[in-house]
Amino acid sequence: MTKETVTVSKKDLVAEIAEKHELTKKLAHDIVTDLFESITKHVAQGHKVRTELGKWELRETAQRNGRNPQTGESLIVPASVKPAFKASKQFKEAVKA
Repeated sequence: MTKETVTVSKKDLVAEIAEKHELTKKLAHDIVTDLFESITKHVAQGHKVRTELGKWELRETAQRNGRNPQTGESLIVPASVKPAFKASKQFKEAVKA
């Protein structure tokens, strides 16, 4: 069974929250924006953020050998730090259909 892909935007989330909690869309927008900014700020500071959805964190990647796909030339990919998200068991179970 194929499901149709639907994209839910921040605007859609704001409208849903505003309606559910009888808030103005402006206040709901500010709350959603603050939540996203807070998660981003804490992860950028190296903190792990855990919610019912899962865990956001920074992960370090080691330096490694790579290859330029256009030229085939070998190169070194430098070590870096990347944001990562791991879904919680609760979230995984909720979206299994």
